[in-house]
Amino acid sequence: MNNCSFSNDAVKAIIWDYDGTMVNTKQKNYVVTQKIIQDFFKKEPFEFWALQSYDNYLHAIEKIANWRDLYSNWFDLKMHEVDQIGKMWTQYQLEDDTPTLLYPGIKQVVNKLNNYPQGIVSQNSKENILLQLEKYQIDKLFDCVIGFEEVPIQQQKPVPDGLLCCIDRLMNFQKGMVLFIGDHRTDIECANNANLHLIKKNVHIQVLSVLITFGSNVNISDWNIKPKFIITKPQELLSKIEEIGI
Repeated sequence: MNNCSFSNDAVKAIIWDYDGTMVNTKQKNYVVTQKIIQDFFKKEPFEFWALQSYDNYLHAIEKIANWRDLYSNWFDLKMHEVDQIGKMWTQYQLEDDTPTLLYPGIKQVVNKLNNYPQGIVSQNSKENILLQLEKYQIDKLFDCVIGFEEVPIQQQKPVPDGLLCCIDRLMNFQKGMVLFIGDHRTDIECANNANLHLIKKNVHIQVLSVLITFGSNVNISDWNIKPKFIITKPQELLSKIEEIGI
């Protein structure tokens, strides 16, 4: 990897969430969810409030902790049925051609951070993520991608298993700091849970959570766990790394 301008060795790795953080996948996930629910229930998706409109869907996903909650809370599915849905997700994602776009600035920033090990921890399909990264010619910048297939269904975010696995692969739990960038309260809770686990295991790593808002007015007043940093665009991450190094 090429050198970039940062010499800060306090930060050992950069880990990203994928959906809503790097790539705008909301429309695609809405379409995929409609198709899955239609095939699963054999009824029209508009019969469910959360799928009657895109705005309804956005409201629903804002209120959930993870994808399992979406299906159990909004479609009244039992846990074994949610498990069945999880096994359908990759196929439906790969078959759907709804376009997704990198958020502005993401490609430039991950390139500028290319002297850090970078990873992705997501509840999306790893295969789907890798295809998209290759499409945007940034796949070589990521040393580790953890999709939902690699984490037991019950251990998805905010449980920290996927994040801890990524930290292990990127830095072998060497002493230092890790930045975890996400767009949802689940990501912030996941970072906090990872810290609690690392403290319990006496591992000298601190995970710093970064909430990225892309200019949206995100109300975090009722969040039990607050992010360490809030940024409005990817470029602000570079200055945060400099701050940490001071």
